[in-house]
Amino acid sequence: MFFAKGTAPSKWCQRFEERGLGRVVLKEKDDAFAALRVHADTAGDTAPPAAADTGSTAALPEVALVRLPDPRVEAARGAGRVHVVRLYEETPGVVLPKEHELTLLERLHVADLAGEIVHYTPSETGPVDVRAVRDAVLVVAANVGVACAPRPLLRALNNKDTENRDLVDGVSTTIAAVFAVEDDCDLVQDFIGTTRGRKPESSRNAAPGKKTAREKALAKQARAGKSAAGGSSRGGKGAARGGGAGRGGRGGRKPGARRR
Repeated sequence: MFFAKGTAPSKWCQRFEERGLGRVVLKEKDDAFAALRVHADTAGDTAPPAAADTGSTAALPEVALVRLPDPRVEAARGAGRVHVVRLYEETPGVVLPKEHELTLLERLHVADLAGEIVHYTPSETGPVDVRAVRDAVLVVAANVGVACAPRPLLRALNNKDTENRDLVDGVSTTIAAVFAVEDDCDLVQDFIGTTRGRKPESSRNAAPGKKTAREKALAKQARAGKSAAGGSSRGGKGAARGGGAGRGGRGGRKPGARRR
């Protein structure tokens, strides 16, 4: 899994692995979509350097946690090359110098930034340029201006000389899971189900609904043991009733005959 800076997939991966569904290899990227094979195979010479860095996972299905909007993702989905699953909305944010008077407020509006030098603000059409945001944070840390970006990204790029706040009416962004159509399989679907809160006992999970051979054998033995115990118990009661009739000599009395 390639995940964009500022996203936190570890909780999903831990849940996925605890359920015995598989193992996830995590790789953080400034541009997670560019690292997918489906992008590298079609981008040609225009692909960013990150596209070539897929490590040793070439034989494994790939999933990327990306930040939307991103025209490249929309184009790939329109061409039928990827599936896109929206997961959650990010809170817009703004980073300020640590001693800035606006840090006295917990939530800001774009109007509050009037007169400030804004080094970066996300485009309405995307994508968010993580490298540009990182550079802007360094400038803000030098007590020059402010920068707007998704707040989770600003937290990830935290600097001791800056503080970040919610920007109520800032540009909104969405985190989504993206994977190639040819990588769609039970493993990927189980992981997507985990990110969306699917319960372990769900029938859509490939692994949890199936018993192992050992579990099946043990269950069969348990059923057989119960059956044998039940037959023995019924036989013993019948024999006891028969023996009692023999000893009393009343076993041959006709039904309805009076006892004298």
